[in-house]
Amino acid sequence: MLQNHKTRSMNKIVKRQIGSIDDIKVFLVNGDEVKTKYFMDFVEGGNGMVYGVKHDETQPNYIPKDEMWVDADLELCSFPYVLLHEAVEMSLMANEDLKYDKAHAKANGVEKTLRMQNYFRKG
Repeated sequence: MLQNHKTRSMNKIVKRQIGSIDDIKVFLVNGDEVKTKYFMDFVEGGNGMVYGVKHDETQPNYIPKDEMWVDADLELCSFPYVLLHEAVEMSLMANEDLKYDKAHAKANGVEKTLRMQNYFRKG
């Protein structure tokens, strides 16, 4: 798992920046607290185009527009796929003006294809 004793904390959202992609900051977060405090449907990751811009009244607004969050409890082998999913989804929504449902479906397709190829496990 990606978590360590410094990332995990009870009753508060802990964000730890681990890098960036262009101008988008990438953070590890304690996903259980994100679920409790913001959105029960937070699973593995999220980004500011979905959860930071009011594109849909059913979605909460809690991730800054220029951020991607990945759950620190995620299995290490899944991390690159989830990060890729969030980056593709965010890019499609920002640059191609796709709505969340279409961007999410395309990001799922990319993620699934690369998972089936064990793309990030080659080497």
